[in-house]
Amino acid sequence: MEVSLMSSSQAKICKTELGCKDLRLRKTGIRFSAKAVDSEPILETKSSTSSKSLDRLRLFVGLPLDTVSDGSTINHARAIAAGLKALKLLGVEGVELPVWWGVVENEEMGKYHWSGYLAVAEMVQKAGLKLHVSLCFHSSDEPKIPLPKWVMKIGESQSSIFFTDRSGHHYRKCLSLAVDDLPVLDGKTPIQVYQDLCESFKSAFSPFIGSTITGISMGLGPDGELRYPSHHKPKCAKNGTISGVGEFQCYDTNMLKLLKQHAEANGNPLWGLGGPHDALVMISHRTGITSSTITVGLGKVLMATSSFLGIQASSCRDVCKEFVQTHLAGMDLSDKNQPHDSLSSPESLLAQIQATCNKHEVEVAGQNLASGSPGGLEQIKKNMLGDNPIDLFTYQRMGAHFFSPEHFPSFTEFIRSLNQPEMHPDDMPSEEVEATESVQTSSDPNIHLQTA
Repeated sequence: MEVSLMSSSQAKICKTELGCKDLRLRKTGIRFSAKAVDSEPILETKSSTSSKSLDRLRLFVGLPLDTVSDGSTINHARAIAAGLKALKLLGVEGVELPVWWGVVENEEMGKYHWSGYLAVAEMVQKAGLKLHVSLCFHSSDEPKIPLPKWVMKIGESQSSIFFTDRSGHHYRKCLSLAVDDLPVLDGKTPIQVYQDLCESFKSAFSPFIGSTITGISMGLGPDGELRYPSHHKPKCAKNGTISGVGEFQCYDTNMLKLLKQHAEANGNPLWGLGGPHDALVMISHRTGITSSTITVGLGKVLMATSSFLGIQASSCRDVCKEFVQTHLAGMDLSDKNQPHDSLSSPESLLAQIQATCNKHEVEVAGQNLASGSPGGLEQIKKNMLGDNPIDLFTYQRMGAHFFSPEHFPSFTEFIRSLNQPEMHPDDMPSEEVEATESVQTSSDPNIHLQTA
């Protein structure tokens, strides 16, 4: 089933005489560098690798997670505006904007604040870029963006609305999938609340939907992924690493009731005494969320319903059946760069999930987990050119590191390589030009440009 209105125009990769922008915002203390000015289109050429050409790839870049954090204000607006110009010059098709439930509907149920996000949509439109919106119904640790205050208040007296592990610890970063159809939110079910938000979104952004906004994705669980939370990350963990495989955190009252019902219905009541062996509740949750968006008329731009690198490939067969499109995160991860004792194979996991999606004719879009991972850009391109090539990739994420001298030149060359697998020496910028070129692109006194 194809219901996407995502733009099919080919990204025009640009040839760039590289100068260096050094952007400083006095009030925010933000500073980043960006190389992307004085561009002209690269002539299209035929390549011997045309059978796996990436000239149809639609490339998006994620905006900062805290682009809007209070409902009405764009954080780092000048830096983002300059970044949009740089991305446009590179030939990137658009940007992805995370829209947080805890920002939009923070104070009380049904009271929505869209002004900050609307301002971002206008900025993107003026920059001549497309916009993908990610509706996030979970919280974020860094930057700190919690669930709505009124939801957290309900959770203080009804902790069973959250995931719970075997030891009784609650995961308060999203609601348990088991309460989707229970009236636990002041008389409404979570699905009804999500649908109301989608209705409000459709009304507020109607001037942009189908033109500037060409894709909408729905988060479906922890960190937006269709899965159970596996770990409570300990603050003392070294380098953010966690050992062990984790466990299903599915011991809240409502989840155990559903597990018991499914076990008895399948003639195996003993299965209802512990953690599940499949993802029946996940499938029901997926159906409820996607149905709510289609009901309010957003199906035409619903481009992805989950980013589920964390789901077991053996459990995603049924999950795939009704997806419009899904995002696979972790396309920057390679087996050789994983710690030996982790026994992890992200390449095998991605291959298994892609194979399942292909079997059920589910379109796949790609994402990286983080910019700057070892060999990340090379691995992304390898996945794009593999046995299951993709035509949409979202690179995460714009920010100080993204535009730093350590990262942005590599990203620029990565963009070039998508249309020019082997760059001719005449197309390489000379050191003399790089050292002497300077460009003024803004009259804003708070934005300073300097050469490399």
